[in-house]
Amino acid sequence: MCYELSFSTDSPNDLATYNSSTAFFEPITDNGNEDNVKYKYKYRLATGDPECCSCFFRTFEYEIAKDLSFSQLQKWYEEEPDDMNVSNTKWILQIIKDLVNEDYQVDTHIAQGYMSYDPPEEEKVIHINNYNNDNFAFIECIYYDYKK
Repeated sequence: MCYELSFSTDSPNDLATYNSSTAFFEPITDNGNEDNVKYKYKYRLATGDPECCSCFFRTFEYEIAKDLSFSQLQKWYEEEPDDMNVSNTKWILQIIKDLVNEDYQVDTHIAQGYMSYDPPEEEKVIHINNYNNDNFAFIECIYYDYKK
């Protein structure tokens, strides 16, 4: 399953300066995901290599997450600490926290399918400071608007 993570902010800073060796901010150049995020500066996130899908983030399928009724990782969920999904999620979470705590607006939407433009199934406000690097996960098809 491939994913497409769209990210927007009102921060004028070039987020590509945060690129790591496994995760990359790339400006959204097509109009497909423009409506799925609402702030002025819009990016897609590639993982593994530039211009790739957004598969390597901690992501749960919408139907499974909805059925289990969770948006945070649970104690029973096991993962390897050196997993790229874990490190990339911790990386993006820290960037989101930094931006929000500097009073910038940030939102994301993770679509099911590479270069998918499907609108969100749900919208959620995420109070980002309530999450730590070990318990945050994306759920496909959900629009997140981040607040302090």
